[in-house]
Amino acid sequence: MYKLKHRKFMKIGEYEAIEFLDCNSYYKGQRPLKPRHVKMLENEMLNGTFLDGNIAIAILKYENNRKVLVNGQHQSQAVINTSSEIVVNYQEYECFTPEDLSELFRRFDNHMQRSLSDCLNPEAAALGVEWKRRIVRLVVTAACHIEGIADMPKVEKVALLKRYLREGGFVNHLLKDGKSCKHMLRWAVTRAMIETWRINKDAALEFWMNVRDGANLEAHAPELELRSYLMGCYLTGSGRSGNSKARSRDIASAREIYVKCLHAWNAKRRGKKTDLKYYSSAPVPNIAG
Repeated sequence: MYKLKHRKFMKIGEYEAIEFLDCNSYYKGQRPLKPRHVKMLENEMLNGTFLDGNIAIAILKYENNRKVLVNGQHQSQAVINTSSEIVVNYQEYECFTPEDLSELFRRFDNHMQRSLSDCLNPEAAALGVEWKRRIVRLVVTAACHIEGIADMPKVEKVALLKRYLREGGFVNHLLKDGKSCKHMLRWAVTRAMIETWRINKDAALEFWMNVRDGANLEAHAPELELRSYLMGCYLTGSGRSGNSKARSRDIASAREIYVKCLHAWNAKRRGKKTDLKYYSSAPVPNIAG
């Protein structure tokens, strides 16, 4: 676990801000500088409405005490741009492992809120995960719904990545080529992939490869029915619901997509056909073994 080395209030100007940005080398985790947010801070500094800032440095004990900026890049840049002086709560933390650095980084959410993706990127780097960012997000979002913590704080959600490395490896194996599987890049599909894989790994690999590729399948194969459905529907809230080309029947909730994935899987396992009927009042089906 990271450890606070010291904390103090201090006044910083251009010289200190430049020193802080010289430490802004957390490339695997740090989000890109947002010009709009910098401009907002500049205006506050020039107008005299900027409150106390917050600057945090991590001292990486596992990398010969290298210093890394974990909070304050936007504030520092705004100070440089405006030649201002501000008062900040300055902190230094000792980190003994990459996991410590990831944990510390996501604890800072002030001034501009960090998204789940912002917090997941350093965690993935700490765990040696090389999946594309979208895959990491899909796996963790699906895991949140499996675990029933979709409404919990980001800190608890990020912790799921370590627990779902094996399941995520399966998802990444099938979806890493995003161009050929756009129809599957939804957390509801990812959830169904994970849950079916846990029940029967070999069958899940075959089934989801068929849903992805649609090759050499009979006309009414469950995988082909599901593939056609996924390729023709938009997820509620995806921004496509207002598309004039999208008809109302093409817009689906995450629950509907998830349930239809299970209908197709169950039909395949039972050797039956399916029309993927969905009733919002019906319970979620059990998953066939």
